[in-house]
Amino acid sequence: MYLKSELHYLLVVTTAGQALILANLKDAIGKCRELDGIQPHRSFWVSRSAIVRFKKLGREGVLVLHDHTEIPVSRSKVKAVQLFLEQAPLSSLSP
Repeated sequence: MYLKSELHYLLVVTTAGQALILANLKDAIGKCRELDGIQPHRSFWVSRSAIVRFKKLGREGVLVLHDHTEIPVSRSKVKAVQLFLEQAPLSSLSP
């Protein structure tokens, strides 16, 4: 569902559970190239299939995942995230 950078570790969260591994986000994103996802913030990578909706909060935003987790979207990434979500099949995102 998503990856979260935590100092020198990486929190890997899937529908089956989560694990904290010794890795960095940049390398993990490189290994996930075949997966459909986006980096909405310098500390996160999110799979498109996990996203339910995007909430704009001022100049920033939040991605809401199907398990109700909220992932921050930085100001500099808001436009890229909106474009990314416009490419999603309508059935995968709720209003």
